[in-house]
Amino acid sequence: LQHACPAAAAADAAADTNPEGHSRAIGLDYAYFGARDPEQDENASAPDYVCPAACSVLILEELKHEPVLKSRLSADMLKHAAAVICLDLKAPWTMMEDLRQWLEVLQRLTSEMTQQLPLGEQDQLRERVVSTIANFKEVDDTSEVTETGSASLVYNMGIPIVVVVTRADGASNLDSQKTAGWSETIEAYLRNECLSYGAALIYTMCQAKNA
Repeated sequence: LQHACPAAAAADAAADTNPEGHSRAIGLDYAYFGARDPEQDENASAPDYVCPAACSVLILEELKHEPVLKSRLSADMLKHAAAVICLDLKAPWTMMEDLRQWLEVLQRLTSEMTQQLPLGEQDQLRERVVSTIANFKEVDDTSEVTETGSASLVYNMGIPIVVVVTRADGASNLDSQKTAGWSETIEAYLRNECLSYGAALIYTMCQAKNA
């Protein structure tokens, strides 16, 4: 890390005269926040509520800083780790390329760390992923739980993977006559890519649909 202080990092970023430009002054960012069961949302409104668990998050924004992330990871972390890849629907023309590049980074990192573990632990990590996918159940609009069965898992990295498509409300810009069907095509390609890795696919919006 170049700075532990966000203000100092922002000052350096503003003073950077590199013609190529940088989005951030920090190669690897860090966050720490509470985590709770969604079923406890009512309890969470209490003023004395304390989250029963917390997550430490390492945030990598540029591929060239992969070695920095690697230096902060260890094989023992895998059993408690998950990976989240964020994509931006405001730039759909780069989404598939970005997704594949970040998946390649994950493959390299998890492969090296997994090989440092005993064979028994390696099998446990992979079996946990297979079991989670095989036993996944989806609640449809009628609140009925249906089993989806096992996905076409091709690459098992031994950790849960979540692909988050941010600013999904930007899909409304693809509803013109010229771009008709683009949203469905993008979603189909993303789903097919995620299936190979057993990755969950989540869409987030900047604002509610009725706003």
